Amino acid sequence: MKIGEMEIYPSKIICVGTNYMDHIEETKLEIPKEPVLFPKTLNCLITENQSIIYPKMLYENRKMNRVDYEVELAFVISKTCKNVNAQNA
Repeated sequence: MKIGEMEIYPSKIICVGTNYMDHIEETKLEIPKEPVLFPKTLNCLITENQSIIYPKMLYENRKMNRVDYEVELAFVISKTCKNVNAQNA
């Protein structure tokens, strides 16, 4: 995938959920005691000027007529790492 001048080929995408106070208040969720982690599949990524492909079965079966959207912040870890302290991150 090309983002600007950079090409990235992620092997996995790990997301952190329920991590913004505005979103927690909006959804009326409790503040988690530990990070909420969940995966995303690689085919869910798009870059600028790419279309959002909305599966037909979602709006047929659930009677949905809109796409829920939000912007995500991402960063790429280019080297394999484990138990890295904050100073070396």
